Amino acid sequence: MTDPKQSMQLIVYEPPKEFYIPPPPPPAGKEERPGGNFLTRFVTFVCALACILTVTVILLNVMDWCARFSLREQVLTIANRALLGQALFSLDDSTLLSDDDFPFPAPSDSAGETTDPSPADTTSPAAPAGPYPIRTADLSAGGDIFATFNETTYEPDGAALLAAPLPFADFPAWEEIYGGTGEPYILILHTHGTESYAAEGQTTYRPEDSFRTADTAANVVAVGKAMADTFAAAGIPVLHCREMFDRESYSDAYTLSSAAVRDYLAEHPSIRIVLDVHRDSVIRADKTKIRPATEVDGESTAQFMIVAGTDFKGANHPDWQKNLNFALKIQKNMTDYSHTLCRAINLRGAGFHQQYLPGSLLLEIGSCGNTLDEAKRTAVYAAAAITETVTGKPCPIRPGDILV
Repeated sequence: MTDPKQSMQLIVYEPPKEFYIPPPPPPAGKEERPGGNFLTRFVTFVCALACILTVTVILLNVMDWCARFSLREQVLTIANRALLGQALFSLDDSTLLSDDDFPFPAPSDSAGETTDPSPADTTSPAAPAGPYPIRTADLSAGGDIFATFNETTYEPDGAALLAAPLPFADFPAWEEIYGGTGEPYILILHTHGTESYAAEGQTTYRPEDSFRTADTAANVVAVGKAMADTFAAAGIPVLHCREMFDRESYSDAYTLSSAAVRDYLAEHPSIRIVLDVHRDSVIRADKTKIRPATEVDGESTAQFMIVAGTDFKGANHPDWQKNLNFALKIQKNMTDYSHTLCRAINLRGAGFHQQYLPGSLLLEIGSCGNTLDEAKRTAVYAAAAITETVTGKPCPIRPGDILV
């Protein structure tokens, strides 16, 4: 018989290593109810959605900024500068913008290398040794009326704009509208009135030479006077503002001149044309200043450039092509005087307070390498060309009729 003790086996139950442990019961009064975390989930969803929208807005703004200040724009600028005279075109004086024209902080003094620092600038590093040369160069468009130094990605139809009528009223007969009162039809002003020119026969300059002066008989204000005298001789009432808006503060010059334009237009609603007259500064990478000049009727004459603003960089200037229409008509009449008198029209990204009237333009008359007499001769030709544009009749006035 088998021993019962030997047939019995001790069976010990071992629970599995992973087993379910039920959660403790909720405290009294805080039983979990279906949907009890809805508010938490809703707040989390709203916060996540807000974060997504914020990131999206930031990305869209970055994309818009890149579109406005793209590599393509920089390449276009460099390519145009290389084609037009192989120089760095330092349009130094027309790059400081007013708050109305530019939605971001104003850029530096020049589009390329700074050549004419503000008179108030006392923090500039010590200038390198000099002197540097001033050399004559032909920067003209060679008679091509539609040539543009285009710093935007816009491609306006120049031929169509030239063929279109003026975007503002033609100059009427004095007796019909003005009755002899002389209400101005044209306003001339100088955002950078202290801009001056090289001395007669000057072929070099020193690094400390600023090419600026407050003497209105020696700076660009004198060039504006030559234009005003030409308009007056042609029978067109003109108002010449001799204020130098950059005299006290170079950085505030466009803000001040823009306010002045608005005040003049409010006081004289007869004004149809606003001309902001400057002189350019063209400098090569080796510090050589360029004297853009040609001969017209046997006399040395500064070359001339129109700066037409746009809304490319955000200016409130949607009708900028109307101003370009006016610019092309002037360019044609100037080219009729000489095929080497005009440089290509400079199409810029900012407005330069040209949005107030379709007859508003910025004129670069010569460069700081030119002499004052060369610039004055150009001023007379420019005023005669504008007179022909608004009257539709030939203007016989020439520099010898105005300048002494």
